[in-house]
Amino acid sequence: MNKSSLAEKSTGNGAVLRGQQIVSDVHYEVRVYEKYDEALLLAGSKVRTAIAQSVRIFINGTAGMNLGERLTLQLSDGRKVDFYLTSPDGDCVGTGPFY
Repeated sequence: MNKSSLAEKSTGNGAVLRGQQIVSDVHYEVRVYEKYDEALLLAGSKVRTAIAQSVRIFINGTAGMNLGERLTLQLSDGRKVDFYLTSPDGDCVGTGPFY
């Protein structure tokens, strides 16, 4: 049975980058959802196996960013995640894990 749960939530102040250039300083909220499969073993216990992750990002302040453009968010803890801006309201979709 496939299920999904919130694996991580991070908020803070960071920077949006286009290559190495800072596009904007922003306030962000990042949510990482983990999709997993749960199986019941013969002994009656459950085993949970992660099968995919999705990254949703909300950015407050999208000036200088274009819809559909691939950009990078640098989080306040130094990690980065690439994303696409999908709405002028600041909704974004991550393209992969943090690096």
